[in-house]
Amino acid sequence: MADGSGGAIIQGLTVHDIGDEAVHPRNFSSGDTVQYNRIYNTGLRRAKFGEGVYLGSARSNWSQVSGGRMDKSDGNVVRGNVIRATTEAVDIKEGTSGGRVIGNVFEGAALGGNKTTTPGPTSRATAT
Repeated sequence: MADGSGGAIIQGLTVHDIGDEAVHPRNFSSGDTVQYNRIYNTGLRRAKFGEGVYLGSARSNWSQVSGGRMDKSDGNVVRGNVIRATTEAVDIKEGTSGGRVIGNVFEGAALGGNKTTTPGPTSRATAT
């Protein structure tokens, strides 16, 4: 989790076997770059919270995270990652803008049909 970061580079990491989301810039984190990471085996606590990269905060969390204000975690770049998450590979929340998702590989074999126990389809996609 990165709170209030600006221009941070999160690079070259392997993030796995984690309870919830793997990489989460939030609380007005802007201009950050998440690149060239391997992310897998997320959501071990609750699969429906197993996002690979989660940018910003859900509106329902603004009172706890950003003092009730819209979490404008803007201009972040998610590039060249390989992500095998139990939910969204990249989740960009309301309130964020100007971000880019470039050249990532999303492996969907770990996705759950009901986000808890039912295996979902196997898919492989590259976002550019």
